[in-house]
Amino acid sequence: LSKARVLDAAYDRLLENILGEGKDIRDDANWEHMETPTYGRSGGSHVEANASPEGKLAMKKVLLALHQILGFDYAPMVPNLTGLFLSCMNESYAFCAMREFAHNVGYYYSCQQKEYHAWSKAFGIIMMKLHSETYDYLDSRGVLEVDGLKPIFQDMFVGILQPEHVKRIIDIFTLEGLK
Repeated sequence: LSKARVLDAAYDRLLENILGEGKDIRDDANWEHMETPTYGRSGGSHVEANASPEGKLAMKKVLLALHQILGFDYAPMVPNLTGLFLSCMNESYAFCAMREFAHNVGYYYSCQQKEYHAWSKAFGIIMMKLHSETYDYLDSRGVLEVDGLKPIFQDMFVGILQPEHVKRIIDIFTLEGLK
């Protein structure tokens, strides 16, 4: 319990630094003028689009805190992954989980567009070698293009699978990374 309080206090201190002195981090109006980092995503986040106003604000705070600490400009999986974590844990825990992932960048998500494109290409090659019929089907529909793989590599299957299946994939992902 004391460790949880320390995490909460450290997260609150970071939010205070982002807002500046004298501003209350609990006052929603203080966050309205701040732009949510996109981390190179185009078209917004499925998780954020379906979140309540409170959920959107929590996501904005965590993404701003991550950007303050990590400085990533490109990590398109981060917004949806953050939103998924916020669906089952509080802000400070979601922040800590995402920060820990960043200590192993490349294992959990790409932070360079070139790397993201390489992962997409590698996925297609593996599909072609291991599952040629599935490869032909997906390739004929453009799914194996970089943009076609966004539902997998940026959205973590949100929008194409049921929430309970997405959460199971997240369980596997947190243990295995992007192998």
